[in-house]
Amino acid sequence: DDSGLVVDALDGAPGLYSARYSGSHGNHPANIAKLLSALDGVPTAARTAHFYAVVVLLRSETDPQPLIAEGTWSGLILE
Repeated sequence: DDSGLVVDALDGAPGLYSARYSGSHGNHPANIAKLLSALDGVPTAARTAHFYAVVVLLRSETDPQPLIAEGTWSGLILE
């Protein structure tokens, strides 16, 4: 599985690096602070984003038909 926050005003960042956006030892408050700092000056209407997640289930190493589920949740980044 993998997931990430895709922010349009940041050209898709942080994307797959959402959990470590503020560094390899980042945490949620540090990631949020960096994200809000990167969006400083961006009008609310332009702060569009979506959370994207994918999960794959393999029933065996040679599974010819893995189960794949993906989803998005769209919204705005607010302060």
